[in-house]
Amino acid sequence: MKIDSSRMSRRAFVVLLSASATLAIAACGVGEGAADPERLKGGIETAASERSGGGPSVELAGGPPFQLEPTPMVSPIGIGQNDERKDIYVVTGDNKLYEFDKNGVFHFWTDGATPTDDWAFDAPTDTTQDRSRQLWVVDSGNSRIQKYGLYLGNPEGYLPKPTIWTATGMRQLRASAEGQPFTINDIGEMRTYVALDGSGEELIESPEPGGIWTGITVVPISGEVFALLWLPDEGVAKLYEWLAGGFGRSRDDTGLEFRADLEGVDTMPGRFSVDRKEQYFVVMPDENEIRRFGIDGAFHLKWGGEGAGPGEFNGPTGIQAGVIGVYVADTGNNRIQRFDAEGAFVLEWGGEGL
Repeated sequence: MKIDSSRMSRRAFVVLLSASATLAIAACGVGEGAADPERLKGGIETAASERSGGGPSVELAGGPPFQLEPTPMVSPIGIGQNDERKDIYVVTGDNKLYEFDKNGVFHFWTDGATPTDDWAFDAPTDTTQDRSRQLWVVDSGNSRIQKYGLYLGNPEGYLPKPTIWTATGMRQLRASAEGQPFTINDIGEMRTYVALDGSGEELIESPEPGGIWTGITVVPISGEVFALLWLPDEGVAKLYEWLAGGFGRSRDDTGLEFRADLEGVDTMPGRFSVDRKEQYFVVMPDENEIRRFGIDGAFHLKWGGEGAGPGEFNGPTGIQAGVIGVYVADTGNNRIQRFDAEGAFVLEWGGEGL
């Protein structure tokens, strides 16, 4: 497969950035799922101090309140990360949104509820934060998307007031480097939106007859948008790039460009994510596995298998690759697991203890 030189230059720059940083990994909570009390206390104190208002935030209209006391995490589904800030966001089957740090230290949770319940979540399925610190929640049961602009701060104890728009049947969302949202619904259709209030909706049709979009991902920092297409009649998974997704791209260069077939994928893949080295990590729901591929579609490695032990899965759903590893929402085991890029287990958190 031919890859243009400008793309190779971007990839080399991203690899150089990644290699220049030394990252210390704290393996806490390994194999237990229960948080260390001192670690948990530190996370609560950090969250309280970082979200104490002040500056312009005190003038903002408050949205839903968030809670600083931990509560059990049940059926995590969607997971996202702001690659610069390193916080991890998770939405769950019991209608909650959580924020953790990169090592699983609990910050806060909210169910979106207010005295009038205008913003209460109902069966949220995905979340992410883009480079401009806009926090997105796919509020599927309410057929809407909620967006919280965190870049100006937020009033003490509250998220900002959300921007909301109707989006029936949506299941996944990722945002480009410029904050442009891309969604996939429950029948495998992909859409994007020109404006950040849900206007200017555009259907991104499958370039192949009968194709089903199964995942969207964004390259950290550079912001290119990739999507995974499943062809059920052929049993083939295809990787596409949306050309207007990254920094430095002209908006005239729009549309889909085929990149590769994923080697050896013969059952329907789930969600997927990409790291700065443009390694693609794909959830394989039927196999309870994670598989890694290159930009050329070449298979690199896999890990997992059904079970509840470290590195095993029970119905994995969401996945997020970042600068220090790969986070997987292990839905049936009520936990988040973190791995390095080679699939080695690092830590887990969730269940009865955060």
